[in-house]
Amino acid sequence: MRFFDPNSAEWVNGFDTRYVFRGVGESTYALLPSAWRGRPGSPNPISWIVARDRPILDAFALKANNAQLQKNQHASELFRLIYGELMCRSEFIQFADDLGMNPSGSQILDRGMCLDLASEAAINGYSFHEFADLAVAQHSGLPTRLLDWSYNPYCALYFAASDREAQNNQDSKNIAIWALRIDAIERPAPGQENQGCHVEIYSPLRERNSYMQAQRGCFTLIRGAEERYRAEGQWPGVEDVAVGAPDEQGKLSLRKFEIPKALAPEILMRLWRLGISAGILKPTLENAASSMKERWEIEAWIASGRR
Repeated sequence: MRFFDPNSAEWVNGFDTRYVFRGVGESTYALLPSAWRGRPGSPNPISWIVARDRPILDAFALKANNAQLQKNQHASELFRLIYGELMCRSEFIQFADDLGMNPSGSQILDRGMCLDLASEAAINGYSFHEFADLAVAQHSGLPTRLLDWSYNPYCALYFAASDREAQNNQDSKNIAIWALRIDAIERPAPGQENQGCHVEIYSPLRERNSYMQAQRGCFTLIRGAEERYRAEGQWPGVEDVAVGAPDEQGKLSLRKFEIPKALAPEILMRLWRLGISAGILKPTLENAASSMKERWEIEAWIASGRR
């Protein structure tokens, strides 16, 4: 715990945090955003939208008379995946707006616009920049191309230790904390200056997103990922792209720390005493209840003598 103290010289420089942090409940998890996990057709909202609109997508690809969309399998997959991603975002925003709670006040795309943008992105790269609503969609459980990070290592530690699915996986041994040095992705390593793929950090305004405020949250976004997918048929993760120059002590730009899963209850108890819990990081009544259930479970674990 002490190693991850947000005030440690390991992580800060004066008033400023030098790193952003991500916690995962299984150390083998790749640093891939939710929209890019799994193969095309695997069960998720994007593949469901693509399956629903398959005739429309096939007809558009033929009408577009674009050789790459018709002959390049990876470009064809990319067109469909990006279309599904855009429609997922747009239909969510439309429904939220119908309910009187458009989370960002941003533009709602119709199907024709999603088709045109997806076709362009599959060939020339993603150029749509409405990320404020993607941040809300991400925290509402929908797949997006954003990956959650925090400026506070304790927040990352909480999300790693509280991953119930990983905790219940008997094959899982370690949780992990990833630390990404901010200046390193702004200062590429020698030989990487002109690479198409690069990582950006996106910090949306927190006025309309209480989760972002509570978690000191931010996101990573991989630019140029479409070029990699066209060439290889798979999305790059942050660990594939974040290759900035080492710092003055020779420490890598992206660092991974593994912690035995068995320590998770002790970590959660200590974080609770520091004011870090589900109800604090995701301030809703439902998450307040989740915090209490988590506390009671840990107290029972301590009372059983397993500590």
